[in-house]
Amino acid sequence: MLINPLVFKVHKLLRASLEQHKHYLLAVSGGSDSMALAAACAALRKEGWGRYSVCHVEHGLRGEESLRDMALVQRFCAEHQLPCYVQHVDVRGLAAREHLSVEAAARHLRHQALSSTMHQLEADAVVFAHNLDDQAETVLLRLLRGASRTGLWCIRAYSDIGLHPLLELRHRELAEYCHLQG
Repeated sequence: MLINPLVFKVHKLLRASLEQHKHYLLAVSGGSDSMALAAACAALRKEGWGRYSVCHVEHGLRGEESLRDMALVQRFCAEHQLPCYVQHVDVRGLAAREHLSVEAAARHLRHQALSSTMHQLEADAVVFAHNLDDQAETVLLRLLRGASRTGLWCIRAYSDIGLHPLLELRHRELAEYCHLQG
């Protein structure tokens, strides 16, 4: 059986970053990038490569659309026998209390929810689906904010909160991976 080169590339990147006998918590929003990550890890699990759980953080910011994303993640996890944990967070409440932007409050609560779930499950790390396009966006935003050269660091493959194994891929490649996997 021939394997599609993109499928091979995604699985190879994950195998290079994730250890076979560890338990990972996948951060899955319901977008194509994180759904590609979940689908690839579900396929790797079937081959005996890693244990995976999923955490979906529901920010309460987009109403019905947000709830549809949550339902998509839950259905996917049920179909692929991945344990799924949903964390509901109050972004607007934190933003108002702490005088933060909605984006900053969402990022803080998302990382807090993922970290808490990871520790509760005794998982080894959180795995994110950040990609090459996210890298470019991060640099551009930091440039626009006036960051110094040392402040322009991109997303690293390994960070304090987790792993980012898909940084070599473009968003369009991850969307194509989703299409290939149905």
